[in-house]
Amino acid sequence: MSDSESTTSSSFVTLSDSDDDDVEKSLSLRDVSISDNEVVCSRAFGNITVSVVKADITELNEQVDVIVNTTAPNLDLTQGAASRALLTKGGRSIQTEVNLKKGPGKLAEGSIVVTSGGNLDCKEIYHTTLQRRRHGRGHIIKTLVTKCLNAAETSAYTSIAFPALGTGNLGYGKLEVARAMFGCVEHHATARTATNIRSIKFVIFPRDTEVLQAFEAACKGTSVDTSERTVCSQQIGGVTVELEVGHLAEQNTDVIMTSCTRRLDFSAGTLSKTILEAAGPGLQTDAQTRYPRGIQHGQVAVLGPGNIGCRAIYCGAIPRYDKRSEGEKSPQELYTTLIRACLDQASKDGHKSLSLPPLGTGYLAFPPDLAAHYTISAIQDFVRSTRRTSVEKVVIVVQGVSSSLMRNLKPYQRELSSSSRGGAESLPSRMTPLPERMTPEYCSYRYQEEEHPPAYWTNFTSNLSVKDWKVRNKGNDMYTLKGVDRPTFSIIERFIRKTWRQGKVGHGHDAQGLTDLGCTGLKVNKIERIENLTLFEQYTHRRQILLHEATEANLFQNLTDLKSKNGLSEIEKFMGEEWRLGRLLPEVNEGYLFHGTKEDRINGVVTQGLDPRLAQGHAVLGQAIYLAESSTKADQYTDLKDNRTKTGLKMFLVRACLGNIHLMNKCRKLKRPPCTETACLSDTCDHEKRFHSVVEEAQFIFREFVVYDSNLVYPEYLISYDRV
Repeated sequence: MSDSESTTSSSFVTLSDSDDDDVEKSLSLRDVSISDNEVVCSRAFGNITVSVVKADITELNEQVDVIVNTTAPNLDLTQGAASRALLTKGGRSIQTEVNLKKGPGKLAEGSIVVTSGGNLDCKEIYHTTLQRRRHGRGHIIKTLVTKCLNAAETSAYTSIAFPALGTGNLGYGKLEVARAMFGCVEHHATARTATNIRSIKFVIFPRDTEVLQAFEAACKGTSVDTSERTVCSQQIGGVTVELEVGHLAEQNTDVIMTSCTRRLDFSAGTLSKTILEAAGPGLQTDAQTRYPRGIQHGQVAVLGPGNIGCRAIYCGAIPRYDKRSEGEKSPQELYTTLIRACLDQASKDGHKSLSLPPLGTGYLAFPPDLAAHYTISAIQDFVRSTRRTSVEKVVIVVQGVSSSLMRNLKPYQRELSSSSRGGAESLPSRMTPLPERMTPEYCSYRYQEEEHPPAYWTNFTSNLSVKDWKVRNKGNDMYTLKGVDRPTFSIIERFIRKTWRQGKVGHGHDAQGLTDLGCTGLKVNKIERIENLTLFEQYTHRRQILLHEATEANLFQNLTDLKSKNGLSEIEKFMGEEWRLGRLLPEVNEGYLFHGTKEDRINGVVTQGLDPRLAQGHAVLGQAIYLAESSTKADQYTDLKDNRTKTGLKMFLVRACLGNIHLMNKCRKLKRPPCTETACLSDTCDHEKRFHSVVEEAQFIFREFVVYDSNLVYPEYLISYDRV
């Protein structure tokens, strides 16, 4: 007699999980040679002791505060063997009390009606009801046990006795129920910093041998509940830190962080291998492409999400707790450095949420209590020292079998609890949120940020600032060319294809000789990314100045605002938000444009950048850097007009900060951009404020995009192509 079942309950198909059936079949059907009312086995979860007791729940040999009773939905205690026995021994007053408290209609499944214990040796009885087992309803056991435990805590009770819920005629799998009930107690113990409950008894009727063996197996084994759940949550400044049990690769956060070897070999560790399996083999390829030399301890590798539903995967390396390399920081320092680097990177990349595991508590031998302390300390340090951030939530995800769950959960729970008590007054109660894009406030925020290489650079990676890279790379080349990945290649190739204007091929003075080739487009053969620290530093410094000016000017007008007849650049029309807002700062009219040049100038541009003093052609708007929104226009300048060829040509895709744009409708040569005084617009006057760029769209076949300051452009991609 495991529980009370009503003969009037709804009839559902009885199912049990196949793996439960297999385990149950493997359990010996021996008679348990333990006398009635004796403890078969017990297990501690924190301060709570769970005992599996072979007994009649109405005849326990020691008092408990609460007995849980399952009965019919109409709460007629005469329906069902267990509740009938309880009524017989507890007295009719229990039914009378139930009738007064139950209300109209039937009791909802999982709800509780509380009565006194009558003549039973308990203070209260929690009456509840269950329906027959069917697929998708296994969770009701967890719901019911959790509700009873919470009610007992509220009443400050210290002990409670449960029957083996649903394991009789209701058809719930015996081992399924045992695991669920033990799992609920484990969750209850870890989710609270303190519990009133000290003793929980799972009472199995003496003749229910198979049920008893299932509960004994769950008690002695490791198969307790490891389902995903939030254990606790704590606010540290403006960041919510959650402690969860679950699977790291399944977290719904912008970033998932994992540890790995310095070589970024994802197959070398249990956790990193799990992430690799979820993300797909492309993750390993991505790591090798972006970080061919690997990473150092304490550094972060920024990778794409692969098949995981996040925005990025961060990977970091730390040494073993018991090993310290000569000339390197201690393992403890590197641990904190890595956590902080991940948070800084997430903030820099504009991410709102980050999931990470208890790093290093396995093979790397970090004690869980120290790992928890280093992690929470790094989060506190981040909150204290970061004035503005996009990061709103950090999720610490513990996964694994029961033993490692308890081993890792408790230290993190203690650290989070202590963070709410000690030192909280030194943390800002609310960090300033990251300002909205396209606002002066965002420009001000970015103006104060230290510049890092873009997250997609693979040689000079974004985990260090540009200045740090230049110091570290002293004596070596400050630039390199790197082949791009397939998605980047496809996007840039699309820019070229979509901006090609066949009807304009051969038109204009600079396009002489192209018509004779009979070409109808361009075939891209190779695209290389230029990672030049010196040029990028000069470019981002100048961009910072524009950001400050935009703050004061309440943003610059873009071409649409200026009523340009063609609106935004052709490239921007085909650019997704990931590039437009993820890579660029449209707040200062930063965009991508083409620039064509001859073969003999390619190396100079890669190493020294674009120079307005070397302008080719007629330079109709003066000595400046001329950029194009159409690949057709840029193609005109990649070879000599009297010696056109079809193969071996190159053009650049250039970052350009157009800033405050002067829209020109009448061509004239300028020595520098005109002043912003509408009554003047001179390029030689003494007025202080000047436009940053000129766009001429009235007199030419193509619009001319022109800047006069070499630091306002950065040649980022070198495109090798043929005319076809």
